[in-house]
Amino acid sequence: MKMKKRKNSLIRFILFLSVSSGIGVCPVWANSKPVTHRVQIQNMKFEPAVLEINRGDKVIWVNQDLVPHTVTAKSSFDSKLIQPDEKFQKVFKKKLEYHYYCRLHPEMKAILRVN
Repeated sequence: MKMKKRKNSLIRFILFLSVSSGIGVCPVWANSKPVTHRVQIQNMKFEPAVLEINRGDKVIWVNQDLVPHTVTAKSSFDSKLIQPDEKFQKVFKKKLEYHYYCRLHPEMKAILRVN
């Protein structure tokens, strides 16, 4: 019984130190699984225009317009042409903010934030 109390006290002490020092301890069960997000390309827009995701998440862009589009972030990624009713998908592993657009229609712009 004493051993169990010591172990629990030690765990509480470590958690207290990590929180108070700003280090933070994230238990394994708190890690979230990757999520798939969907961006509609429709009416010459990316919807949503701003999307926040976590590292490891996947984004699928679906072209629901009558014309082809691209999903292009300078020096980061490029979908090539996405024909109507086609998709482009990518998994994001780096914490970064991507400003992307359509090369064929540069007025189409959006932001992807990876936390």
